[in-house]
Amino acid sequence: MSRREMSLLLKAIDLLAVLSCLVVAIAAIPPVEARGVVPPGSALLFVLGILPLVVLAAVAWRLFSAIGAGEVFTQGNALLLRRMGYLAAADAAVWLAELVAYLAFVAPVVFSVVASLSVALVFSVSLAVVCVALSGLTQNAAQIKDENDLVV
Repeated sequence: MSRREMSLLLKAIDLLAVLSCLVVAIAAIPPVEARGVVPPGSALLFVLGILPLVVLAAVAWRLFSAIGAGEVFTQGNALLLRRMGYLAAADAAVWLAELVAYLAFVAPVVFSVVASLSVALVFSVSLAVVCVALSGLTQNAAQIKDENDLVV
């Protein structure tokens, strides 16, 4: 797969992820909330939970564009990955706060809500770990590349 093809595929997946979150926020949660299956305000809390991910998707788009342009191991990409890691960590903090608040203030506790919040939390933590690790690897690779570019 060429870098351009990879860039296009990554951008398509990025866009699909954002659109999926919007569909859930607009079309899935409000009807369930209206039926009383989930607590009032769940749609708003979901939107708050996905906001860092939407910003992360915009940062990822920039990274995928750089990859498509042939800029792979650069300090700029390491910085983008680090930003993505911070955004994923912020997202994890949001989901954790929502999970703790739900368990503390809502009765009766519904397993599907706890499971959904837990999955979102685990996903965000995992994404943060991957982004931070890739940032470090990309930064090291960029340093090696910069050193090799100086050698004639």
